[in-house]
Amino acid sequence: MGVMKPLLKAGMVVGAVHLGATALAKKLDEQPDPFQLEELTHPLPGTEGIVLREDGTRLRTIVQGSGDTVVLCHDFGGAAEAWNLVAEQLVREGFRIIAFDQRGHGRSTVGSDGFGSAVMAGDLAEVMTHYDVRDATLVGHSLGAFLALKYLLDSDHDGPDRVKGLVLVAGHAGDLAQDAAQAMLRPALLKSGAVNAITQSETYGRLLASVLFGRPSPSATEALRRMMSTQPHATLAAMAEIQAEESLYPRLGDVNTPTKVLCGTADRIVPAHHSERIAARIEDADLIWLDGAGHMIPWEDPAAVVTAIRQLV
Repeated sequence: MGVMKPLLKAGMVVGAVHLGATALAKKLDEQPDPFQLEELTHPLPGTEGIVLREDGTRLRTIVQGSGDTVVLCHDFGGAAEAWNLVAEQLVREGFRIIAFDQRGHGRSTVGSDGFGSAVMAGDLAEVMTHYDVRDATLVGHSLGAFLALKYLLDSDHDGPDRVKGLVLVAGHAGDLAQDAAQAMLRPALLKSGAVNAITQSETYGRLLASVLFGRPSPSATEALRRMMSTQPHATLAAMAEIQAEESLYPRLGDVNTPTKVLCGTADRIVPAHHSERIAARIEDADLIWLDGAGHMIPWEDPAAVVTAIRQLV
């Protein structure tokens, strides 16, 4: 009997949590749905290719359209398909887009060098060289923004000569450890396998995904859950730690590329002060606030991303 009471209490707590989660998921289903699930989840159209790195990493790339080149770098735990809505608008307006899966994400592999900011910025440099990119607009979302800055700041490649404009979407320049609670919790959750387990559940996975949105919708949260559920989050934890510990902020004064910094006022993943610091330290940078948007700006306000690119071009 002494054992049964704690078990009964635990069962009641679990039941209450599940009922609450189910109610929240039902409420989420009632939200407006500006985009269809198919729009967000279909394979990014274009010509697929493989860029091979010296350490054996195979980077999946997609090239589509013609005209001024835009290179798209996705976020942590994402894939090239995170740019579906943005890429569609860009191609329709006469741009050429190059997107790729970061190493360890989507259909790209991880070679012997593992993860690291210099290694992953080197991946971007190799993609640029492989496609002989010139006068491009470089667009980075979250982790992609961090790596885009690292790419431009590294001195062992010709990045600044290949990029004429920079768009940083819900971005940061590292130093996430100052956001202590998030920085400590995120790698631990990733390493534990909890994120992988949660995203396998349609109910709990969608609720987790909804945190990344300022205006969560049924299709967007389900699309993000599906994308997150395919990623090896425990392996990617190393990159989360690097973003927390490394800081590019002291070097941002060396970025001489015209820059647009997009930040959602409801971003709960990367606090707004990161966008403010970036815009303050890059001389030729404009800070653009997107009212009500969260972290997933490429799906919440793709038109704002396209507008920023168009303004730079």
